[in-house]
Amino acid sequence: PGGSNLVDLKEAGAGRLANNEDLFKYQAGVYAKAANNEGAKISIRGSGINRGPGAHASGLYEMFDGLPVTGPGGTPYELMEPLWLSRVEVLRGANGFERGALALGGAVNYVTRTGYDAAKLQLRYETGSHGYRKRQISSGQVLGDLDYYLSLTDSGYDGYQAHSAGSSQGVAANVGYRLNPDLETRFYVRYRETENDTPGKLTRQQIEHDPRAANALNLTRHSERPQPGSTWIANKTTLQIDDDSRVEAGLVYHDYPMDLREGANRLKVAYTDISGTLNYLRRDTLWGHESKTTLGLRTTQALPNTGVSEFVR
Repeated sequence: PGGSNLVDLKEAGAGRLANNEDLFKYQAGVYAKAANNEGAKISIRGSGINRGPGAHASGLYEMFDGLPVTGPGGTPYELMEPLWLSRVEVLRGANGFERGALALGGAVNYVTRTGYDAAKLQLRYETGSHGYRKRQISSGQVLGDLDYYLSLTDSGYDGYQAHSAGSSQGVAANVGYRLNPDLETRFYVRYRETENDTPGKLTRQQIEHDPRAANALNLTRHSERPQPGSTWIANKTTLQIDDDSRVEAGLVYHDYPMDLREGANRLKVAYTDISGTLNYLRRDTLWGHESKTTLGLRTTQALPNTGVSEFVR
């Protein structure tokens, strides 16, 4: 209803799921376009404009399972693996305030599979033109009061242009435990690496006569963009007070280094932050109408990082 989208991975997963461009392909009001790497520029009705000097500072607030991904360093793309997801919730514009978003673009919540909606064993293999291939093995099940989900993925492609190959590998897992009928907790972990060659810009004449060529300078310098590995570890604990109210508490550790290489120039950047969330949610009937109340607190603190930003020429 209203300015929102719900992406069901059962439907989206029937086709190729290389990146977020495939994930949001048919979503009204959402534009997502990837270049020669996995990083997709997402714009919700024009509101995905970069809002600062950060490398990933888009105008969106993004979450995994209702917990923060976006931090002081922005939102790195390498953890956005579509094959790990059960669904995606898009709250456009002011609708994102429901999840604490203050950015103009709204909020996007990527919901990971759990043992309750995953197959006991699943194998997936995608292949396509220009050397594209992607593999996944995953498992999830419920074991009494405990459930788990584990998925490993890797991918690679040669690219349409020269010097536009890329690869990735990563793992996602979560374990949930129901301590009693009213109290449950879940631990999450995501880790993923990507590496993409950078073909560079072409002239109009090159595009018309040799569109598969790469910029000669990029070829000489072996320009590439490796993301050496991002880690996201979290816990969310939910206490059901009664049938109409609950409390959710979350804690997130996020580390995302970047190695940005453009020709002879190299910019190494490293961000680490920790986030805490506390939400009280209640459902009532007010003057004969359904009323929903949310009181939420979110705080994110950047931490010292030994991978200090450095510029190498």
